[in-house]
Amino acid sequence: MYGRRPFLLVLAAALSGCSLIPTQSTSQSSSLSLTIQNESSSPTDVTVTVTDADETVIDEETDRLDGSVGRTFDFTVTERGRYTVTVSGIDWKTEQTWDTETCASYSATVRFTDDTLENSGECVQPR
Repeated sequence: MYGRRPFLLVLAAALSGCSLIPTQSTSQSSSLSLTIQNESSSPTDVTVTVTDADETVIDEETDRLDGSVGRTFDFTVTERGRYTVTVSGIDWKTEQTWDTETCASYSATVRFTDDTLENSGECVQPR
C-alpha cells in the first residue's frame, strides 16, 4: 500500500507547475546565440544578418565593437528551415548555416584580429 508521502510529492509537483512526465518540445522556433569577439586593437563596425533559405533577411543588426571587446547577439526564428547568419566587417565576411528542423538552439562564435578570422558553431540543443 502506498503512503501519503508519494501522493503529496506528486501533488506538490503538480501544483508548482512541474511535470513528472518528460515531454518533447513541439515549438517551431529556434534560437541563435552569436558571440563576436574583437581581439584587434581598434574599434570595428560589424553587421550581423540572419537570412532564411530564400535569402530573405529575417533580422539585421550593426554595432561598433571596441578593440578587445565582445558582444553576444541573440536571435529567434519562428519557422523551421535552413537559416544563415552572416557576420561582416569592412574588409571581411564569414557565415554559418543551421537547420532548425534538427536544431532548436545554435551557438556560434566569431573572433577576429587585425590578421585572422575564426568562425565556429555547434547545435547545443538538438530536436
